[in-house]
Amino acid sequence: MGLTRTPILRSLQPPERLKTTDSAKRPGTQRTVSCWFDVQGFRAVLALAVFAFAVATLNVSWYAGSDAMTNPVLLGTYQPVTDLATDGRFVALIIDERNRSTLRLRSLLDGQEITLATTDGELHQVALVPDLVVWQERPCPNCLGRVVAYRISTGKQVLLANSADEQLPRAWGHWVAWNSRNGNDRLFVANVATSMMDVSVTYVAPPGHHLSDLQLSAGRLVWRETTEDGRWVIRMQHVAGSDSPRTLLEGTGEPPVLHITEGRLLIIDDSLRVAALDQSTGNLTIGTSPSSRELVTSDDRYTFWVGPSPSEMGIEAVIGFDLVTASRFVALPNASGILTLASGGGWLLWLQRTAEDRVILWGAPISDLLPSARRAAPEAEDPRWRYFPETGHYLANGFRAFWERFGGIESFGYPLSEEFEEFDPTSGNFRTVQYFERARFSWQPGSPAAIDGVVFDRIGVELAEVTDFLSSRAFRPVSGTLGGMTGGNCRYFEETAHRICDAFLDLWLRHGFRTSVTEPSEMSALRRFGLPISEPFMTPDGTIVQYFERARFEYRASSDSAAAFAFGRIGAELLARRGWMP
Repeated sequence: MGLTRTPILRSLQPPERLKTTDSAKRPGTQRTVSCWFDVQGFRAVLALAVFAFAVATLNVSWYAGSDAMTNPVLLGTYQPVTDLATDGRFVALIIDERNRSTLRLRSLLDGQEITLATTDGELHQVALVPDLVVWQERPCPNCLGRVVAYRISTGKQVLLANSADEQLPRAWGHWVAWNSRNGNDRLFVANVATSMMDVSVTYVAPPGHHLSDLQLSAGRLVWRETTEDGRWVIRMQHVAGSDSPRTLLEGTGEPPVLHITEGRLLIIDDSLRVAALDQSTGNLTIGTSPSSRELVTSDDRYTFWVGPSPSEMGIEAVIGFDLVTASRFVALPNASGILTLASGGGWLLWLQRTAEDRVILWGAPISDLLPSARRAAPEAEDPRWRYFPETGHYLANGFRAFWERFGGIESFGYPLSEEFEEFDPTSGNFRTVQYFERARFSWQPGSPAAIDGVVFDRIGVELAEVTDFLSSRAFRPVSGTLGGMTGGNCRYFEETAHRICDAFLDLWLRHGFRTSVTEPSEMSALRRFGLPISEPFMTPDGTIVQYFERARFEYRASSDSAAAFAFGRIGAELLARRGWMP
């Protein structure tokens, strides 16, 4: 059973842009999807019906906006699925069929499936990490729960706990944790890497306290503890340590839903917030409340949830958030019919309801959902947007007008992303940005620094900071001389205590953002490049470079003097440093 791909359109048009400019509707590309079933009678008919539903659902997302295309994998159709997990190599699904509950494991590589468990009772709460599947099993409707583990590499199944009502199994690395409800709630952990599968009690709740929402990641256990009088507390403890639990949050009333990722705690209540587990930073609100507290999934870096589309009123989308760079983007433009999300191992999976009380399982590498992923070429053109086959990205509205007015490819290079939102710690708000080879545009119509609504970001300073150049010799202040001149054809800037000389000075003055024919060249240059923040210096490959607030000048010896000078691809370098480009 192979993998089948079909296009999905997604919109990345920010709400600010919709208020100020007319949006454009871009035609997309449709492809034929082959049936994944064996070519047999009713199975073929059913597959065609499922595909027709999927295409009809996807076409809903073809609305006005800056649409983009990705290629998810059609993994198959199933009876109703009650739980879903993935590690990027396999998918574990708990399926309700014919009054039985079945746990299946499917390979993302070749589509092969095996059944791990089936029962007349219930299967719940599957967890999947590399080489290990863990789940809760109730052999009969009224039986107590037990925790079962399956090692993929050996095909061996082990009963980890069966002495009480075992709940909430979680897995990370070679650790498994669960809650045992028998009198006082207790947290158990098991090291499944040992031959004896060592099991120990790590926490015993006080009388009248109940444990829920157990999370396990990056060696940390996090759980919610509630009391009968409506109080709740969120605690954290290291899975392999003997330290006492630490309180992270506490309150009364309806408690939040939790997700834990690498060093971060996601808190879902009236909004979706992220906080550092070591409490080194405050909370960051990354989105409005998801449509359902359960429709949220996280891996070590990315969080996805179903919520209101930022570009289309009344439409729900799958929103993504990069915890490392505090960037928010639309992963899927239309979440209609989506029942469950799961992420892990660099993949996002989702289940979509069909009209026949079945579900379609879709998946996509997260790298294909990022704003930097290439988009498919359109079938037709529209004067309100422009597609660049060189990089596979679109440019539209205010960003396109700015790009074309002030130099285009020569000045900024090709677009390397679609529009998305980055958190600005200075203002405390998200702002719409788009990356180019040599620049990053920010949409801030109300900013005094904006030109036609666009702020040209200081990414020269940003790149120098992340590369630790600011403490190097070339970035140390130099002294000026009488009249601000240092001799020769130079200009000294007291604001940064650096100078521009000779050919770089000529380049700086000739390529500014000139807004009128009478504007002084120096004012235009300051608007385009900003002030120098370094002296010229030579890189290991022999290139002479100089950093400015918004650019990097480069000189390489060449017989063609015009080709010897260039503007550095600092936008591409920043995008690569965030892990969004090869």
